[in-house]
Amino acid sequence: MKKLLILLFCVTLLICAFVSCGKGDGGDPTNSTSPSNNMDSSNPQGGGSSDNSQNGNDQGGNDQGGNDQGGNDLTVNGELKYQYDLDEYISLPEYKDYELTVKLDTVQQKIDTYIMKKAVKSKRSICMVGDVVNVSYFGYHIDENGEILFENGSPVTFNESESYGVYLGSRLALEEFEKGIVGMKIGDIKEIYVTFPQDYYQKDLAGKKVIFEIILNSIYEAPLYNDAFVKNNFPEYAGVKEYENSMKQEAVLDSFYSYVIENAVVKSYPTKEYSEFADELNKMEDGFQDKYKISLDEYLQNEFQMTRDEYIKNEMKKEMVVLALAKSENVTPTQEQIELEKERLVAYYTRYYIDAGATQSEAKLLAQDVVKDLGKHYIYENAVRDILDKKVVEYVTVNEVGATYKSVTDILYERQSIERGSEIGMLCPSFDADVFDENGTLDTTLDPSRNIGKYTVINLWGTWCGPCKLELPDFDRVAKEYEDRVTIYAIHSSNYYGQASEYVQENFLDSKIVFMKDYMIDPNDPYSYDMFYQLLGGNGYYPYTIILDENGIIREKHVGMMTYDQLVEILTNLGLEK
Repeated sequence: MKKLLILLFCVTLLICAFVSCGKGDGGDPTNSTSPSNNMDSSNPQGGGSSDNSQNGNDQGGNDQGGNDQGGNDLTVNGELKYQYDLDEYISLPEYKDYELTVKLDTVQQKIDTYIMKKAVKSKRSICMVGDVVNVSYFGYHIDENGEILFENGSPVTFNESESYGVYLGSRLALEEFEKGIVGMKIGDIKEIYVTFPQDYYQKDLAGKKVIFEIILNSIYEAPLYNDAFVKNNFPEYAGVKEYENSMKQEAVLDSFYSYVIENAVVKSYPTKEYSEFADELNKMEDGFQDKYKISLDEYLQNEFQMTRDEYIKNEMKKEMVVLALAKSENVTPTQEQIELEKERLVAYYTRYYIDAGATQSEAKLLAQDVVKDLGKHYIYENAVRDILDKKVVEYVTVNEVGATYKSVTDILYERQSIERGSEIGMLCPSFDADVFDENGTLDTTLDPSRNIGKYTVINLWGTWCGPCKLELPDFDRVAKEYEDRVTIYAIHSSNYYGQASEYVQENFLDSKIVFMKDYMIDPNDPYSYDMFYQLLGGNGYYPYTIILDENGIIREKHVGMMTYDQLVEILTNLGLEK
């Protein structure tokens, strides 16, 4: 379904309230406050800032409408807004030769955002690329020397969050932020240094260096993005291709309307519509403060960087632009088209509430209530947009720019079809090995082959093996120096495994290596091979190391001891930057 034109503020709050009440262990791990890339540029800030009339005191807006016939269907006339000549209030820019660039990164990030919301809680306690994680964080400004800035004896905190979801590898958040989280364990606290981009949407953070203190709360596993996923979640599309084509067209239309809205000139704001909008916000004010412990004006400033007056005018400008375009293009929906739009809206919100945890019957009743509250004006305006979309897209010349990165969802999908094996060039086979913590307790399992987005070193070793013990400090050095780009897993043989825990505690208590345990294929056969050792192509010699690229493909195999320099050289040849 097309993107909704304008989501009325009160309905947004109604939906948010329902989602918040429905959250639990399996709920949506996302949160709106974040070190996000904020790729969405469809919210223009050009509405009304140059108009001198405050509080809607434009006397020309007293026309109650109805004189400008414009083809509006009589059955909805009584509840429509702006039923007068909008040429007196707004001037449209030239829009029939619009050229734009569509970045497929933006399309993919919208897809990733939805996939992120469908993640389910994992039983693992260590996170890796491809997971959705829930974190709490505090962000501190730091100076050019890396020191935390202080004001009146306290650190200058620019943001903090109780709960925020991150899809690791998707670049929905800052890339450094995502990479720093990979490999953390539930309950871990970690500091990540990040430099915000110069073009960051929050101007007070653009180009600034900060420290994030992060706590990993929980881990969720994202579903595989493929035709089955699309059909299950968007039954109106046949599969990935049709869904993504729709997303591209949506991006084109978003850009077109943003251009027109930003460049349209508001001559004045009709008093009637301004007063109605202001009244709706006023009705919500007390309940908003009680429920969210923040004033409505503070919320508007934090969420939209607007005053109440600016917010009202911005929303009014969007409405007037669409209706002025409809007049320019001679667009008038029939009653049948209006009813169809109503059905679409009910279907849209039904799916929304189902995603939030409601049953099918509950979701439909809630959706019907929402659409009723939206009113005939909103439904009419969306019906106008349906018709307009098909007309204005013909005026747009599109230049498509390919993705600058491979989405983690694409990587996960491709990995399903690549041949798995233990030879160089093959995808590393999947296996879940037990991980032991700093106390030597086996408390989780992990699949090293899913460490997508980082180089992976899998070292097979044993405390009975002298060369194994000699090389581990060098491996640990690599793990610490390249923590954000390389993960090292050390899998101890099943032989004499009881010695491993004590040895690691004595020598590698603060190590960045992930220590794991191998198992005998046949516990009843004392000469049986170790399971993971054999799976990875081991042939009776220790230490044995295999190295995977960022996509989990085996690129190097090495039998015997390795030094720090040897390991770094191999990783550098694969693309690791020193």
